[in-house]
Amino acid sequence: MFSPISAAENIKDEFIGYISTLFHISDQAYASQFLSALREEGSIAKGPYLDISDSYKTGHSLEELIEEGGSFSFI
Repeated sequence: MFSPISAAENIKDEFIGYISTLFHISDQAYASQFLSALREEGSIAKGPYLDISDSYKTGHSLEELIEEGGSFSFI
């Protein structure tokens, strides 16, 4: 199952990895501080923000549609 929170964390981690390799810092102390600053909460992303409102018209449940035996078409 897709998890928006896990996906956002993965994207953030990949971006931090990309940025950390883009700027090579030879001084280990500064490199460590740079990574720490990138990993601080809210430094790269402040989210994910999820919309929990009903954006679509509600209708039959999946079970009801199956019981009706209607045909399904997938785009």
